[in-house]
Amino acid sequence: MSDKIEITFLGGAKEVGRSSILIASDSGNFLLDAGVNLGGGLENKYPIDPPVDVDYLLLSHAHLDHTGYAPVILKKFNSKLIATPPTQDITEILAADSIKISKETGEALPFNMNDIMLIRKNSYDAYNRVRIKLKNEVTVTFYNSGHILGSSMVELNIQGKTVFYTGDLSTRHTRTLEMADPTVQGGDIVITESTYGAPEDRHPSSQKTDKEFIDNINKTIKIVKVSSKT
Repeated sequence: MSDKIEITFLGGAKEVGRSSILIASDSGNFLLDAGVNLGGGLENKYPIDPPVDVDYLLLSHAHLDHTGYAPVILKKFNSKLIATPPTQDITEILAADSIKISKETGEALPFNMNDIMLIRKNSYDAYNRVRIKLKNEVTVTFYNSGHILGSSMVELNIQGKTVFYTGDLSTRHTRTLEMADPTVQGGDIVITESTYGAPEDRHPSSQKTDKEFIDNINKTIKIVKVSSKT
């Protein structure tokens, strides 16, 4: 086998949404995420279809901009899906919810409930810091990314090289999640999320976020009380 690796961005480059990155090699073809663009029109909603058969679909986390196209990939290629158990569960729930919303809006989706069932049928569990052997001596290891429940960074060892994909990540602890694993080594090739990477991007403090959350809850309670009286 040659040591050639081809990386193709099928979506998610210079945009927020429809993240989908194809890693193609003689050892197999691997797709990092398969998302949709929820903020754009139908023309740019879905990623470009992979030009080769996809052996494995590796999901970083369950948000639709990273998983909303997963049922289509599984239907077209019968790929094996590797993700943490929470990511599998939430991906399935959000895909089913997409169908429910489409019935209300009249939008035609490229998948149906039978395709969504493939998420469960084709899935293999990934656990953080546990190496999984795929095909042709390729391995993948997931690491906590701290973004949402079940979210992970993905380390793909292929053709003697390491491709490290961060997905979305958080570098601070919250009340429900630990921050991204600080012990990861990166790789020969690093693909990182840059949505909040600009110098002017600043996350508010956790204290401010908590206060705004509580204030919104109290405002909602007041509105519900007033509406119930009228």
